[in-house]
Amino acid sequence: MDFHNKKDTYKNHNSKWIKEDIDKVKDLIKNKTLLDEDISLDFGRTKNAVKIQILKMLYEYYDKNENDNNIDDGLCCINIDKETFILKYNQYIANKEINKTIKEQNKPKTKTIQEQIEELNQKLDLIIKRLNTLEIE
Repeated sequence: MDFHNKKDTYKNHNSKWIKEDIDKVKDLIKNKTLLDEDISLDFGRTKNAVKIQILKMLYEYYDKNENDNNIDDGLCCINIDKETFILKYNQYIANKEINKTIKEQNKPKTKTIQEQIEELNQKLDLIIKRLNTLEIE
């Protein structure tokens, strides 16, 4: 497969998942369809991209304590056992927490208007004191 054909084949690889494709993934899970290259090509994505989308959906099911059959059916699609899934889920949750912490740490520290006014008043008081000491001299 040359570069141009591959580019057309995986045309949706970096695009956002649309509802229609998400519904198709749900159907894959419901029907316990084993994910292969042909199915992933129907989505215009790599097999790994579709597998990740299936995992994300299974994580959501697991988060909501939904019926284990949905999870088991999805695991059949991507050929992963429950123990491996739980390990991947725990890593997924840990990564979400790490990313959340990083985002919070990178947020600019903003001050409230009241805090800014107080800070300015303190600076103003210092300037006035300095001016008063200059007048005395």
